[in-house]
Amino acid sequence: MGNGSVLVIRLSSMGDIIRAVPTLKSLKENFNRVVFLAEDRFSEIAEMYPFYDKAIFFPRKNLNLSSFKKFILELRSEKFDLTLDIHGILKSAVIAKLSRSEKIAGYPKNFSKEFAHFFYKDKIPCGDELIISRYERYEKALKYLGIEPKEQEIFFPPNISDEASIFAENFLRENNLQKNRFAFLFVGASKKQKFKRWPVFRFIKLAQLLEKEMNIKSVFAYGPDERDLFLEFEKDFLTLQPCDLKKTSALILQSSLFVGADTGLMHLSALSGVNTVAVMGATNPLINRPYGKNSVVVFKEGIKNECLGASCSHDNCMAKITENDVFEKIKQLLER
Repeated sequence: MGNGSVLVIRLSSMGDIIRAVPTLKSLKENFNRVVFLAEDRFSEIAEMYPFYDKAIFFPRKNLNLSSFKKFILELRSEKFDLTLDIHGILKSAVIAKLSRSEKIAGYPKNFSKEFAHFFYKDKIPCGDELIISRYERYEKALKYLGIEPKEQEIFFPPNISDEASIFAENFLRENNLQKNRFAFLFVGASKKQKFKRWPVFRFIKLAQLLEKEMNIKSVFAYGPDERDLFLEFEKDFLTLQPCDLKKTSALILQSSLFVGADTGLMHLSALSGVNTVAVMGATNPLINRPYGKNSVVVFKEGIKNECLGASCSHDNCMAKITENDVFEKIKQLLER
């Protein structure tokens, strides 16, 4: 079913777009033209993985009549043999319909939301198992097209600009760090997903364990939503101030180990082949597992709430996962 032109829709989020990269790469190898469509707030991450001929961005940040008309004109300036909606929500399904593609394929009822499946004439067979990883979900789309997915032995580091590479090299030199001899600890998840956060005090205890037991220094990083959480500890630890995605990614690629919750940066790290430990409890580790053989998941059931700090019992928040739980997984991962 290759050769022609295909529009691939995955509007959000950062982690989901990153996990679509192997599929985009396979499509690029099998179609003459691949156009990727995402929301404009994820344009930077899309540009870091250019496994397509063109990107079109839905104007989420500044949506008005004028920007929407411009978006539709750009969408319809292309003629697609196939539109592949690998997002599966109402908005992505409507956009698929607006593409005027000769053929529109998407996921069936149990694998899409908001009645999106009604918009697809062709359904991507997904099997009877409802809980599958995002990678498997995307691979189903490839198999539907007669394309065999790649083994997860191949890694996909992002394209890093010279400016970002120089930034990372300077950071290492200024802080007396060696390439592949430090851990990148990402303290974060968005405000909307506080329940995913592994608490700062656990990260700090883990950093102390890494230095004492393995002589591995740590670099802490956080997003803008975590600034207040880390502020009181910042003066005592080596910290990467929030910066653009390319610079952050460049530093991750220089590290020997990434530890973080279920976030986009965690998926970027794993896809790049960096040793990655994903700390999960509030999200399903089967659906959200990281990519490849250089990653592991630390998971405990029964976690439903965000950690409330000093007043928290830690019975059903992410602090239920201890620094020792994570440290044991790190040892297993690095001993491979």
